[in-house]
Amino acid sequence: MMSSRKPTRLGRFFVLFALAGACTPAPSDPTGPIGGGMGTRSGGAGGSVPNTGGAMSGGGGAPSSTGGQAAGGSGGGQAGASGTGGAGGNETGGAGGNGMGPTGTGGAGEAGGAAGGNTGGATGGEDAAPTDTAGGPTPPSGPLDFGGVGQVIPVPVQVTATPTPPLVAPACPGDLTAGFTEYRDSFVVQRPRNLPASARMKYENGVYQFWVTSGDLSHKPDSSTEPRTEARYSDISTGEHIWSGDVMFESPSKTCVFQIHNVNSPIAIYLRVVGNRMFNLSTGTTIATDLTGKWFNLKVAFNIATREVRTYINGCLKETSRAPGTASVNKWYFKHGVYTCDSGTCRSSYKNIRTYHKGSTDTFNVKSTYP
Repeated sequence: MMSSRKPTRLGRFFVLFALAGACTPAPSDPTGPIGGGMGTRSGGAGGSVPNTGGAMSGGGGAPSSTGGQAAGGSGGGQAGASGTGGAGGNETGGAGGNGMGPTGTGGAGEAGGAAGGNTGGATGGEDAAPTDTAGGPTPPSGPLDFGGVGQVIPVPVQVTATPTPPLVAPACPGDLTAGFTEYRDSFVVQRPRNLPASARMKYENGVYQFWVTSGDLSHKPDSSTEPRTEARYSDISTGEHIWSGDVMFESPSKTCVFQIHNVNSPIAIYLRVVGNRMFNLSTGTTIATDLTGKWFNLKVAFNIATREVRTYINGCLKETSRAPGTASVNKWYFKHGVYTCDSGTCRSSYKNIRTYHKGSTDTFNVKSTYP
C-alpha cells in the first residue's frame, strides 16, 4: 500500500523553484545588434561592459527621437564613454552618440557628430570661408540627370564631405577665400545639340569629366561656334566671386578649359590649352606649362565692379587682368569643360569645386534667360 505522506515544506519549495527556473527566458545576445549591449531599442538603464550599451531589462527610455537605437544610448553606442546606460529612443541616433562623433561621445545621427548626419557632423569645406546654403540646390538621391537631347536643366554642383583625392597641395601660403562666403550653385550642360549630356560628360567618384570630338555639332542649330561640352553656371552681376576647383586636361590638340563670359560677347578670362601651354587667350599671358595629365588647383577671382580678374594656380597668383568694359549687360558667368577640339577627342576633368562671394546680392541656382 502506497504511503500517503504529505510533502514537507522544504519539498514544496524545491518544486516551486524548479518550475520557476523552467519559465525563465534565455538571455539575449550579450553584444546586441550593432554594439547595443543587452539593451533593446527602448533603452537600457545600466550596463557594465564599456561601449556596449544598456542592461537587458532596461530602465525605461522615451520612444522618441531623443534616444538611441541599439548603437546609441546616452552612455552607450560604439564610442559611448563607458556603456553605463541607454536613454532609449528610436532609429535616429543616441544622445550619447556613436562612432563618428567629434570625440566619440556624442551624435544625433546614425553615425552622428555634434551636428548629426552621416559623416560626423559639420566640418566645413576645405577652406575657412563660412558657407551659405540657403536656397541652394537639393542634392539628388540617385544618379545625376544632366539632361536628355534638347533638354537644358540645372545640375547641382556636388560637394563631397571630404576632398576627392588626389589632394593638391598649395604651393604658396595664405587662404585666398578669407573674408568670402561659400555658396552652392548649379549649372546647365552645353553640349552637341543632337546628344544627351551623358554622351559627353559623366560624374564618378567625385570627379566630373567633359569631352568633345573634333566632328561634334555645335550646341545650338543657329550657332556657328565650335563643339563644346561645358558647365554654364548662374549669372552673377554684383560683388566679388571666386571659382575654385582641381583641374586636369588630357593632351588636347587645342581646347578651352575655363572661362568667365558675359551674357553677350565680352570675355573676362579664357584659359586655352595648346600642347603643354595653358594661357589666357584674352591677354596672351602664359598661366602654366607642363600640366598635361596632372591635377592642379585653379582659383579665379572676379570683381565685377572693377572688372579685375586674378588667376591662381596651386594658390600662387599667375596673372591680374581686367575684363573689357564693353559689355552692354552687366551679367557674367563661370563656365568650364571643353570648347573646341582640333582633332580626335579632347577631355578635361574637375573635382572639389567650390564657389565663393563677397558683397554679392546675386541669386544663385537660377537658370539664366540668356544662352
